[in-house]
Amino acid sequence: MLGPGRLPTPMVIVVNSIFHSRGISNLLNSSTTKIHLGCGEKRLPGFINIDARETPCVDMVCDIHNLPFPANSIETIYMCHSLEHLLMHDVHLILSKLFNMLIPSGLLYISVPDFSILSSLYLSGRVPLASIVRAVHGGQEYPGNTHYMSYDFDLLAVLLRRSGFSTISRYLPEHFLPAGFVDTSTYEIGGKRISLNVYAVK
Repeated sequence: MLGPGRLPTPMVIVVNSIFHSRGISNLLNSSTTKIHLGCGEKRLPGFINIDARETPCVDMVCDIHNLPFPANSIETIYMCHSLEHLLMHDVHLILSKLFNMLIPSGLLYISVPDFSILSSLYLSGRVPLASIVRAVHGGQEYPGNTHYMSYDFDLLAVLLRRSGFSTISRYLPEHFLPAGFVDTSTYEIGGKRISLNVYAVK
């Protein structure tokens, strides 16, 4: 996760033993640094995997408000089912911060629960509310695992443009993620994928 809603944001913590043993120092010094924000239990190869919670998959424990990367230093940012954990008034601030961190023509890949799909599944009677309530509101089993925002393509595109991004389009996870890597970007409810997968170009 990216850090709880209105709670004070912690200082950056780097887990040094993990940081060095995985060769993340080399990734930080690379001209093509890639970061995976809100990685949770999913470690994406070739990326610096960052989360506000320490898990075996995390390279850097850090709240999204305190990311230590300077402007024009990141080639690719990937966020899967993380943006919805930000408070409404923080979304523009964070998207603008990510925009500044990216190099020119850098890419931001975002996956969020697609409210248009979830609402359609429910309103059509295809699934009961109990089947989608976690995707709408978050699991809430630990601090930070609450969804404060809902998105469809139009809303997300508006927010990305306001933050400076230009080209905004949908993408298929299979065309971006490495073979065999599975996360909630392809999660299904009632036999239908429920994620909105969008990339944006600086």
